[in-house]
Amino acid sequence: MTEVNGFNLEKLVGQFQIVAEFVEGHAWTKGHINDTYIVTCRQGGTPIRYILQRINHHVFLYPELVMQNVKLTTEHLRDKIGTEDKRDLTRRTMTLVPTRGGAPYYRDRDGNYWRTYVFIERVTSTHVAAQPSQAGQVGRVWPVPKTACRPPAGEGPGNHPRVSQRPVTIRGAGKGRCRGQRRAGCRGAGRD
Repeated sequence: MTEVNGFNLEKLVGQFQIVAEFVEGHAWTKGHINDTYIVTCRQGGTPIRYILQRINHHVFLYPELVMQNVKLTTEHLRDKIGTEDKRDLTRRTMTLVPTRGGAPYYRDRDGNYWRTYVFIERVTSTHVAAQPSQAGQVGRVWPVPKTACRPPAGEGPGNHPRVSQRPVTIRGAGKGRCRGQRRAGCRGAGRD
């Protein structure tokens, strides 16, 4: 299906460096912040899937900065992981697909921001841990430091290693890692 939720997925895919024939696309309904679509293209007879996302610019007020950070982070991880072991590199880190002009995002006529990743096949994701062992696996991969609610010493306006010094506001319902408290400097506040 080319048209989904009022968006022509085939035309959107054509804005990115994807050298393949569009086959189909459908909405991925498991997310709750961005609009996510799974797109299948065919390259030399082989189906290749991509994640196409419309970034919610009402939540992420500076999508250009978000995408610059995503680009820098994915490049850094790819370089770091690649120096250790290049096997299965595209499965071990996300692959951001740039636009035809080389940007990490595409902005359409209506002001929507779009990004594309190569879909990582044969991966299972869960939104809620069904067993304590699953929560333990997440904790080993993404440890939360005890100081998650405070910026590290010496970081703040003027000396924090970020792309921009503008504050990024995350709006949303739910409680974050800071026990639901919304206080300055709390990285988890406002996220669910």
